[in-house]
Amino acid sequence: MNSLAHEFSWKQLLKQAAACLEDGNYEKTEALYREALCAVSDEFGPNHPHASNIMVKIADCYEEQGRTNDCHAIFRQVHSMVMAFNPTIVSI
Repeated sequence: MNSLAHEFSWKQLLKQAAACLEDGNYEKTEALYREALCAVSDEFGPNHPHASNIMVKIADCYEEQGRTNDCHAIFRQVHSMVMAFNPTIVSI
Protein backbone atom coordinates (compact mmCIF):
# COMPACT_ATOMS: atom_id res chain seq x y z
CA MET A 1 0.00 0.00 0.00
CA ASN A 2 1.41 3.40 -0.88
CA SER A 3 1.93 6.03 1.80
CA LEU A 4 -1.05 8.16 0.81
CA ALA A 5 -3.43 5.19 0.84
CA HIS A 6 -2.03 4.05 4.18
CA GLU A 7 -2.52 7.51 5.69
CA PHE A 8 -6.06 7.65 4.33
CA SER A 9 -6.87 4.30 5.90
CA TRP A 10 -5.68 5.15 9.42
CA LYS A 11 -7.35 8.55 9.29
CA GLN A 12 -10.60 6.86 8.24
CA LEU A 13 -10.24 4.44 11.15
CA LEU A 14 -9.90 7.40 13.53
CA LYS A 15 -13.09 8.96 12.13
CA GLN A 16 -14.96 5.68 12.50
CA ALA A 17 -13.67 5.27 16.05
CA ALA A 18 -14.81 8.78 16.97
CA ALA A 19 -18.30 7.99 15.68
CA CYS A 20 -18.39 4.74 17.67
CA LEU A 21 -17.22 6.56 20.79
CA GLU A 22 -20.00 9.10 20.36
CA ASP A 23 -22.48 6.20 20.17
CA GLY A 24 -21.01 4.66 23.32
CA ASN A 25 -19.72 1.58 21.50
CA TYR A 26 -16.49 1.37 23.49
CA GLU A 27 -15.45 -2.09 22.37
CA LYS A 28 -15.61 -1.14 18.68
CA THR A 29 -13.99 2.23 19.43
CA GLU A 30 -10.99 0.61 21.08
CA ALA A 31 -10.64 -1.95 18.27
CA LEU A 32 -10.63 0.80 15.62
CA TYR A 33 -8.16 2.94 17.56
CA ARG A 34 -5.85 -0.05 17.99
CA GLU A 35 -6.08 -0.84 14.27
CA ALA A 36 -5.20 2.78 13.46
CA LEU A 37 -2.33 2.60 15.97
CA CYS A 38 -0.90 -0.46 14.22
CA ALA A 39 -1.10 1.28 10.84
CA VAL A 40 0.54 4.45 12.17
CA SER A 41 3.26 2.49 13.95
CA ASP A 42 4.01 0.59 10.74
CA GLU A 43 4.10 3.80 8.72
CA PHE A 44 5.94 6.17 11.08
CA GLY A 45 7.34 4.07 13.92
CA PRO A 46 5.92 3.20 17.35
CA ASN A 47 7.09 6.37 19.10
CA HIS A 48 5.90 8.86 16.49
CA PRO A 49 3.59 11.66 17.74
CA HIS A 50 0.73 10.25 15.63
CA ALA A 51 1.02 7.01 17.61
CA SER A 52 1.06 8.79 20.96
CA ASN A 53 -1.97 10.87 19.91
CA ILE A 54 -3.90 7.69 19.17
CA MET A 55 -2.85 6.26 22.53
CA VAL A 56 -4.30 9.37 24.19
CA LYS A 57 -7.57 8.69 22.35
CA ILE A 58 -7.55 5.14 23.73
CA ALA A 59 -6.95 6.54 27.22
CA ASP A 60 -9.88 8.92 26.76
CA CYS A 61 -12.05 5.97 25.76
CA TYR A 62 -11.01 4.18 28.95
CA GLU A 63 -11.70 7.27 31.02
CA GLU A 64 -15.24 7.53 29.63
CA GLN A 65 -15.81 3.97 30.82
CA GLY A 66 -14.47 4.71 34.29
CA ARG A 67 -11.38 2.56 33.66
CA THR A 68 -9.09 4.95 35.53
CA ASN A 69 -6.25 2.49 36.14
CA ASP A 70 -6.14 1.53 32.45
CA CYS A 71 -6.25 5.21 31.51
CA HIS A 72 -3.30 6.02 33.76
CA ALA A 73 -1.33 3.07 32.40
CA ILE A 74 -1.81 4.38 28.86
CA PHE A 75 -0.67 7.87 29.88
CA ARG A 76 2.49 6.39 31.41
CA GLN A 77 3.08 4.59 28.13
CA VAL A 78 2.52 7.81 26.17
CA HIS A 79 5.04 9.61 28.37
CA SER A 80 7.61 6.93 27.57
CA MET A 81 6.80 7.19 23.85
CA VAL A 82 7.22 10.96 23.85
CA MET A 83 10.52 10.72 25.71
CA ALA A 84 11.76 8.07 23.24
CA PHE A 85 10.76 10.23 20.26
CA ASN A 86 12.25 13.42 21.68
CA PRO A 87 14.54 12.79 24.66
CA THR A 88 15.35 16.51 24.96
CA ILE A 89 11.92 17.17 26.45
CA VAL A 90 12.29 18.00 30.12
CA SER A 91 10.27 15.67 32.31
CA ILE A 92 8.48 17.23 35.26
